[in-house]
Amino acid sequence: MTPHGLLYEDLVIIINRAIVKNRKLLVQIGQQSPVVFSPVSVFHDFEDGRKNVIGFTDKRLWSFRIDRLSTIKMTTSERVIYPYTQAFRIPTAARPQKIILRFHLETVSLAHQSKLRARLERETAHLQKQIDVEANGWCFTCTICDPFATLPWIKSFGALVEIIEPSSLRERMIAQLQTMQKRYAEVT
Repeated sequence: MTPHGLLYEDLVIIINRAIVKNRKLLVQIGQQSPVVFSPVSVFHDFEDGRKNVIGFTDKRLWSFRIDRLSTIKMTTSERVIYPYTQAFRIPTAARPQKIILRFHLETVSLAHQSKLRARLERETAHLQKQIDVEANGWCFTCTICDPFATLPWIKSFGALVEIIEPSSLRERMIAQLQTMQKRYAEVT
């Protein structure tokens, strides 16, 4: 729950739905006046652990913590994205992409498996998600607008997870791991 009594997960879903449907939102933070907002991307702030949204009010770039919303409503107007967003590395052409992760659970206790599954089910950044049980683990499938933004989240699972799709995300992870391996080899 947010301080205003709204369900946090519902807010994230509404914002992601507006991005997918290319719609503006009417948002209100606290007691401020409602503002028409074109959402561009939902991102996770790894310092405070909360999700933020970035987008536009008119031509002004605006970002805020999602849990500060007191009201939110999707409009019928198309959202407006300005070309200078690329300077801020904001994905303007963000469209949902499928991610497939395989969790290798051979060495994981049943107690830890249930905590891990609860963590996957609680995750709200993904537009759609599914967990399938396999012989030695799980296959986690989801759709998200910016798969590369999920790399820190994926890395948080350590050696338990393997990226199956998209191949570009898998290649980026391999390149980062090879760089880390070289750096740590230099230290020893």
